[in-house]
Amino acid sequence: MDVQRQNLLVLIDGERNNILNAQYFYQKLEAQNAILQIKIHSRDPVLLRDTYVDIKYLISYYIKACEERQFGYDDIDMGKIFSYTGLLSIEERLKALHYLNRLLAVNGFEPEKDACNKALADANISLCTQNITWVNAFKLLYLKMTMNIWTVAFTLLLSYSVYSIVLLPSSEPKFPVFEIEYLNVSKNFYSNHFANTLLGVFQFSDGFKVKPLNIWGVILLVLGKIAFLVIVINILIKEISSKLKL
Repeated sequence: MDVQRQNLLVLIDGERNNILNAQYFYQKLEAQNAILQIKIHSRDPVLLRDTYVDIKYLISYYIKACEERQFGYDDIDMGKIFSYTGLLSIEERLKALHYLNRLLAVNGFEPEKDACNKALADANISLCTQNITWVNAFKLLYLKMTMNIWTVAFTLLLSYSVYSIVLLPSSEPKFPVFEIEYLNVSKNFYSNHFANTLLGVFQFSDGFKVKPLNIWGVILLVLGKIAFLVIVINILIKEISSKLKL
């Protein structure tokens, strides 16, 4: 073992003793932060191997110090925590953020939990883009759709638009796919069509009916129903409820 590393280990052991002898969690936090700073500035790969574990301890002490509300630790500085988790590999970062998210939820730090959820989404997006597979492609699409309330709303609007456009009568009358029965709510055909499809989505009226005329019509209706149930109901509505705290 080289002399420099040995000297650093002595300093680290001293800070670990401070943690053991600390009366308050803010003291443990400051000692743990000192350990991390020593390791980071050393750039020693041997000392940096346990960075993930050290960051988990720091997160735990930080949350508990804020629970004690002693010596200025009233609020959690999420930027400070993210600066540490950013030092980890993407896989370890995800684990550390999940650990942080659990502690925030248990201790009732809701605004901070929202920031952590965003950091988790960003980390998951980074992980998916590093290894593009069919599964990761669908996961990436889901993460992009549910990043915030605006992307969720845009996805709902886009889903409705695609649904309405698919149900538009074919420009080629020789190959009809659907037979549609409209409820008259507007003299303009397109306004009437989009109003009827909106009524159909929410099932407010039985006046709007779609009858498939061939196998392609059946397939399109079945796929549309599945997409509606999976994307709109099971995913997007839940995401909206979660983001609006309903």
